[in-house]
Amino acid sequence: MYIVDNDCKEFIIQNCLTPKISFKHKIENKKKELNLKDYCYSIIHIRVPDYQPFYSEQLKNIISVIDVIKDKITDDEKCVLLISNDVYFDHINYPFIIKTNLKRGHIGLNTTTIHETEDTMIEFMIMTTSKKIYQISELSWGSGFSDIVNKIYDIPLEDYKI
Repeated sequence: MYIVDNDCKEFIIQNCLTPKISFKHKIENKKKELNLKDYCYSIIHIRVPDYQPFYSEQLKNIISVIDVIKDKITDDEKCVLLISNDVYFDHINYPFIIKTNLKRGHIGLNTTTIHETEDTMIEFMIMTTSKKIYQISELSWGSGFSDIVNKIYDIPLEDYKI
């Protein structure tokens, strides 16, 4: 486990992760489109391997965890679904789940386009103003994508393994 001290958080947020005005407008427009008010929604972030094919058993595992999460949230609470691999995305449908419908990619892979990078960063910034992250991962270490939001922005994170 790593710790990010307050000076480091302040430096990262102010000097490295503050969107330029044009990008900030894109983030705000997406939030408006999805009817998201800062700190009034949660995130369900599902991390499976990037190129994993569809497995019905894996979908059952994901759905069982989402059912646990569903029992923890209030009736009017919304959760934004973020997933690292699109193969399960269309199979997850609940009334309380909002989908960004952005074209995301895995930042750092040479196959990720500029458009996918931008959309991925929009999802990252949406996470930074959520009230909680429910991280669902089949990887023993979880996900650096949502872990860093937890560490830098102090967004509470609940970790579930599948």
